[in-house]
This record gives sequence, C-alpha cells and structure tokens, in this order.
Amino acid sequence: MNKIQAIFKIEIDKKRIYGLDIIRCFAILTVVLTHSFDLLPNSKENKFINLLPFPDGVAVFFVLSGFLIGGILIKVLEKKEYSFNTLFNFWKRRWLRTLPNYYFVLLIIIAVTYFVTGGFIQSNVFLYFIFCQNITGHHPPFFTEVWSLSAEEWFYLLVPMIIFSSIQVLRITPKKAVLLTIIAIIIFTILFRFYRYQHITVTSVETYGSMFRNTVATRLDNIMFGVLGAYIAYYFNQVWIKYKNQSLIAGITICLLTKYISFLYFPTSAFYWCNLSFIFAELAILLCFPFFSQVKSGDGKVYKFVTYTSLIAYSMYLVHGALILHLIIARIHFLQQSSFVMLLCRYTIFWITIYLVSILQYKYFEKPIMSIRNKKVINTAANSVEAHEKQIKHISKSPV
Repeated sequence: MNKIQAIFKIEIDKKRIYGLDIIRCFAILTVVLTHSFDLLPNSKENKFINLLPFPDGVAVFFVLSGFLIGGILIKVLEKKEYSFNTLFNFWKRRWLRTLPNYYFVLLIIIAVTYFVTGGFIQSNVFLYFIFCQNITGHHPPFFTEVWSLSAEEWFYLLVPMIIFSSIQVLRITPKKAVLLTIIAIIIFTILFRFYRYQHITVTSVETYGSMFRNTVATRLDNIMFGVLGAYIAYYFNQVWIKYKNQSLIAGITICLLTKYISFLYFPTSAFYWCNLSFIFAELAILLCFPFFSQVKSGDGKVYKFVTYTSLIAYSMYLVHGALILHLIIARIHFLQQSSFVMLLCRYTIFWITIYLVSILQYKYFEKPIMSIRNKKVINTAANSVEAHEKQIKHISKSPV
C-alpha cells in the first residue's frame, strides 16, 4: 500500500499562493464538470450546469493566465530588459511549460484515433501543432477542448512582442506600453466580435460556439483582463489590497446577476451572448482576484485537495475530454447501459481515471520537464552573475 501511495505522492511547495490554487482548482473542476455531462442521457440534466452560479471555467483560466503571465512580463520589463534574448527566454519558458505535455497527449490521441477508431481529417491535424485550427473560424471536431489553449499560445506569442515593440519604437515606459497593449487588444477584440456579429446570422448555440466562444480572435480580451489585473496589482498594489473584500463582493454580485438575469431576460438574445456576456464574465472574474491573491496559505484536507488539483490541472485539462471521456469511457461497452447503477459507475470511473492519469502524467512527465526548464534558468542566471563578476574584475584591473 505504501508503495502505491509513493507512486502517486506529489510534494507540495509551501511557497505556492493558495488563493490562486483555489482559482485554478475551481476552473479545472468546472471545465471537467461541464464536459462530464456528456456522460448523461440526452435530457434536462445536460443543461443543469447552466443554472449553477458558476462563471465559465475556461474564462477563469484565461483571466488567471493573463494575471500570472502579465505579472511575469511586468517584472521582467521593470528590470529594463528589452532585448530579443529576454523575449526569447520568456517564450522558451512558456513553451517548455505548455508544449511538451500538449504534444505528448496530442500524439497519443492521434495514434489511438488513427489506429483504433479512425475518423479524423488527416489534412487538418498539422494545424494542431501550430495552433492554427481555430484562429478566426470553427474549431475542427477533433481534440475540441484545446481551442482555449490555442488562444493562450497566441497570447504568449503576440502580447510580449507588441509590448516590447511599443517600448522600442515609441520610446515609452513599460508601464505605458503594458497599459496601451491592454487597452488596444481589449478594444480590438470587442470590436471584432461586434463586426462579426453584424455579418453572421446567429441562429443556434452551435454558431455562437464556433464563431464567437471558441475562436482565438474573439477571446483574447479574456486574457487581457487578467493582464489588467496584474497591472493594477503591480503598479497600484495598495489599492489592489485595500479594496479586496469590496471587489470580491462586486465580482460575485456581477456573476450572479449575469448568470440568472441573462437566462431570464436574454434567453434568445444573440447580441447579448455574442458581445456583452464575455465582458461581464471577464469583469466578474477579475474583481475576485484581489481577494484570492492575498490568500497565501492553507491547511487540512481541503487545502491538500485544492493544491493537488491545482498542480495537476493542466494535465487534467489535456486528458479529460478527447482521451478519457471519448476514447476510453465512451468505448467501454458494458458502461454504456442506461441503468442508474451503470450511469453512476460510468461517472465515478470517469473522475477516478482523470485524477489517476493526471497525477501520473504530472509527476513523471510534466514535472521533470519543468525541472529541466528551471535548471536552465538557474544555470543561465549563474552564468550571467559569473560574467558580471569577471567584468567587474576586468574593470578593477584597468589602468583607467
């Protein structure tokens, strides 16, 4: 028993910010819960998730990513490091964090689909390797949940480039460059959604999903709201902390109002869902961040569950849908019986499998790669210090 526990045991870094782990845990559980309703019969239960007072889990992930990456970018920029090497090092760190795990799962799904089930369009598969499958249009019906990862990867590529270019070309401070980029991308995304709405007839949930909710160009503002949070937290930290409780109340209030009032008064309003719903959701989520960013630690079983789930969240995101739900659970024939016992059994196996697979993937694949990444950073920093010390010695020996 101890050997089995050791296989799945994950060490928890005490320096982690517990409040952000709560947000990440909430986001991934909401995403998996939403997709898990595919296991239920075609009935009203499938729409039950829409009545829960929860914001969209993917939108939470977007704002969280923007907040974390925006914070990293601002700290780098405030060190006056504007070189291409700094930008490239930022990209390397992000890509080492996201790409190996993604490509690992993608290759497994491609192999299983091709050799076991068949059915995907081979000419579209290469687009998944460069995240071009849903930049402005419908995401193909293969590995559908990674539409949101495409948005994040394009954010990692474009936003730092725009900020660095603004500093170099416009000769402005990092503070101004970050703010201008935030405003520009939020306004561009909102206007693009409005322009698209004017030229597309939205008559179904499928059209809304494929042309507005699940495309890169229509969701970049979600991530930029997170960057806005990082901007306020860094440059106006006292305000960020001082009003954290009021901000949390406002965020929850907006979330509840938009969740319920929208279903009461805008059930068929395509304009609301294609334009206003994104803005309200982003604002509500962002307003909750000041409070949770100040929750530094926790304890007990809830703390361990939340932190564990947060650690394996990225692996859960990658494996839960196309791999576990559709290629494993949906193809175990005896689980497809419609009885309540089998439904409960199917649902339980689904969640247990996700956690077991995700823990193993995190511990034995994702974490070792991140360790390599961190060692490279340490070595690079050490080399920089060594070079700096040599330069000082050289100057001290100079006759000048």
